[in-house]
Amino acid sequence: MPSPWEEKMTQPPYTATYWQAEQALQESEGLFRPLVENLNLVLWMKDLATDRIVYISPAYEAIWKRTRESLYESSSHLWMPFIPKIESTSLRP
Repeated sequence: MPSPWEEKMTQPPYTATYWQAEQALQESEGLFRPLVENLNLVLWMKDLATDRIVYISPAYEAIWKRTRESLYESSSHLWMPFIPKIESTSLRP
């Protein structure tokens, strides 16, 4: 007799299509992550619904001399501290 967990895994959305999509996602991330983490570029992803940074590449720390954790904690004005005051007055919300 299957366990409750095994039973659940055979019910939607845990179908063959779900597992194929999950595997494809893992393979894609497996290709993406090493590439991004070894570039000397700052790449980030932002959740538009919450306006929060969800990923920032390690190069951010080397280039901007700030920790990625500090950006995850407060990304409201991501680049404002690095824009000269003359320019930033016209850019601030």
